[in-house]
Amino acid sequence: MNCPDHMQIESALGIGEKKKTYKEFTPDMKQPESKGIDKYKYPEWYEELLCGLEEKHDMYLTHTPMGDLIRTPPTDNHPIAEIVENSVSKMIEKILQSKALMTSKMINLYSRLGGAYGHSIIETNKDKRNIAIFPIISQMSLNNDEDLGSRERLGLCSGFVVRAPSHARKPTGRIGLITVEMLKKANVAKLFCIELKGAMVYICKDFVIVVRQNSVMKEDSS
Repeated sequence: MNCPDHMQIESALGIGEKKKTYKEFTPDMKQPESKGIDKYKYPEWYEELLCGLEEKHDMYLTHTPMGDLIRTPPTDNHPIAEIVENSVSKMIEKILQSKALMTSKMINLYSRLGGAYGHSIIETNKDKRNIAIFPIISQMSLNNDEDLGSRERLGLCSGFVVRAPSHARKPTGRIGLITVEMLKKANVAKLFCIELKGAMVYICKDFVIVVRQNSVMKEDSS
């Protein structure tokens, strides 16, 4: 990240950045006029991203993400239930052959943001003791006829997240993050990286490294 010391990382996580401003009261003080809400729309490349997620992932012939979704549920042998379960299972199997490992990464990531790493102390300083570092990982299970619980498991790691200390009290309070991800060096990857706001992109020989400062709301993981 070309940081001369750790201070830039702490600043990116919001550590020590909270400021208070006091102004002397006057009788003519009033709240500033609010601005209208800006209208937003999806970026032009968003449709291409969605189409790309529909494509099959590289390991669809041997491994499946989120294998728990294809576990056969308990049934009361009702004929309608059997028809529905069979239809839903086929639909889920098709979906999991696509880039569903992206969904698996998001589920694992937000479960950790939601508190699984909330008490891991890696700093003695009280302002930094809730800093957490965890992987961006997708869990895969081997495609075979064994019971789901007995199948070989595989974790695909594409990067890691540094989460800032969380002082958020309200559900809309924000938690600072730094994400570091490694992508395959492909034209489509470089195209999306260029469109990312505030990202640092390092193009290496065989892959692309993307470093980005970000944040999530406290309620996002619930």
